[in-house]
Amino acid sequence: MNFLGIGPGELILILIVALIVFGPGKLPEIGSAFGKGIREFRRATNEVTKEFSESVSEVKQPIDQIRQPIQDVRHLSVAGNATAEQAEAMNVICDKCSFSNPAANRFCGQCGVELVATQANV
Repeated sequence: MNFLGIGPGELILILIVALIVFGPGKLPEIGSAFGKGIREFRRATNEVTKEFSESVSEVKQPIDQIRQPIQDVRHLSVAGNATAEQAEAMNVICDKCSFSNPAANRFCGQCGVELVATQANV
């Protein structure tokens, strides 16, 4: 069993030297300070991780808000200048990703799945 590359014999030797140098009265204080340091390090890393996650979600949200209207325009532009009802009538909706594809397409332009023409889609 190795702890940070230190074997059990080496660990016992370090503890004996620490006991001799600091004395039995100081060892609990040193252990307590070491534990507080570890706790503070964990707290700091959790805060950094949380801030990073929040900043990623702040960037992702506007991208999603931009992406949806672009997909809506793409659905309508496939049919040219048709109205929304006409565009939907001329398109085939993918069963996997719900992307609206031109009726002439054999495969979905979004996910690549083969389109199956059903009565509801035609």
